[in-house]
Amino acid sequence: MNILITSVCNRRCPYCFAASRISNSPENAEGELDTSFISVENFDRALEFASKKEQIVGILGGEPSLHPHFARLIEQTWAAGFCAKVFTNGVWSEKAVDEIEKLPARSTANLRLVVNTNHPDITSAAESTAQQHLFSRLPEHCCLSFNIHSLNQDLSFLADLITQYGLMREIRLGIAAPLAEQASEFVPIADYRKVAPLVMALAERCDSHNIRIGFDCGFTLCMFTPEQLGLLYTWGADFKASCGPAIDVGVDLTAWVCFPLATLSKSVSITDFRDSFELGRYFEEFFDPLYSTGALPECIGCKHLKRKRCSGGCAAHTYRRYA
Repeated sequence: MNILITSVCNRRCPYCFAASRISNSPENAEGELDTSFISVENFDRALEFASKKEQIVGILGGEPSLHPHFARLIEQTWAAGFCAKVFTNGVWSEKAVDEIEKLPARSTANLRLVVNTNHPDITSAAESTAQQHLFSRLPEHCCLSFNIHSLNQDLSFLADLITQYGLMREIRLGIAAPLAEQASEFVPIADYRKVAPLVMALAERCDSHNIRIGFDCGFTLCMFTPEQLGLLYTWGADFKASCGPAIDVGVDLTAWVCFPLATLSKSVSITDFRDSFELGRYFEEFFDPLYSTGALPECIGCKHLKRKRCSGGCAAHTYRRYA
């Protein structure tokens, strides 16, 4: 389960799949602190709602480090018995870095910073400097993340950053998902086979540097040849072609199935369910027609879809195809 602790972000990524939940400023018209930050009390309620079957709670934004009580919320996550997995852009203030670095209970076992790293071509000098400062201060906690949103991207810089700063030897590789009912930048699913060479080049480089690649949801099995899939396995990449409920809880304790489908999730409240496990089953049943259909024409009758070896791409692609 993921908890969105703020909808404020200090970056504007062209492929942002959280656009429906992101605000542009941390202040409202009166200059007061916006309600776009979760309260300490609501954060506790969300932690209590997380199924005890889960060992990790994701902390999302916006940009989580902008929350005025960021470090305190991390400690609350630990106190509730969960590891904190923070999805961040790494553009932190000096204050945020200092507060996290000084947490007495901090360890590599209870804190992971999944740092969304954009290609240098769309990263400003100020953003690069801020990320590099975080990498130099908390390298053992930082795992790089990258969302493929273009066919013209050399991804080798990711391995170079890991080696340069001694970061976690792992990359979370995603493919930018469309928004079901809004515009954003992404690779059309019909072009996924053109993405395969980019992924293979990165995977081969990572293999030579002992870096593991973990695939996020939304990829398809058929975008790779059997030979490429064999190489990914040999190189230790954790490939999967899945799509399913992620369960994101907002600052007001409403919940949605995932950001790309957020506008279709009816924003149910966690107070209507016993725990995140029960809510996950509700979303799985509600969106089953999207999860079980596939977004490509060839998904119809595909044995891999029937065997649940592949979900046929992000469900938002499926929705946009049939809506």
